[in-house]
Amino acid sequence: MLRIKSLHISDTRLNLEYEIKNTLPHDIWVCDDIHAYYDLRVETKVEEEQLLIKLRSFDVPHGILLESPILAKYRRVKPNEIYKSSIGLILPIRSESPISEKHSDRDAKITKEIRRIVLEIGFYEEGLFTKVSDSVERSDSDDVVYIGHLWEERNKEKITKVSITGIVVLCCM
Repeated sequence: MLRIKSLHISDTRLNLEYEIKNTLPHDIWVCDDIHAYYDLRVETKVEEEQLLIKLRSFDVPHGILLESPILAKYRRVKPNEIYKSSIGLILPIRSESPISEKHSDRDAKITKEIRRIVLEIGFYEEGLFTKVSDSVERSDSDDVVYIGHLWEERNKEKITKVSITGIVVLCCM
């Protein structure tokens, strides 16, 4: 389902192109942006041995209260269609999420060379609009929907993922 088309790592950027082919006999809805009204499109988590890039509904930790819901953007992919997209990140990569504070270069701690990337992309299967609630918003297009993190907690999305090895990415720990 998920396939990496290309990966380019320079001294300053990581650029990753991927595609998802819908092999199911019905529509799927693929996450395109983890927070539609925020300038952070993906969540990154720098771990000891890998870089995790998440493009799926954000899991708000228990005990965190938000002023407004985090709305993830999903795009419809019809049977046998291929959804293509890309992710660009500035190096060194830091752990970032919709609830993390912004960092500057002077905040950088220890940098580490990571040799494995895991890309996780969330999707929902058919019948999405039969479950519509206050946490789901339609857009002007029938092919785009915004889903709030509260709705996602009750309607778990499926995850497709791929690992990339044999690379070196500079990350901040």
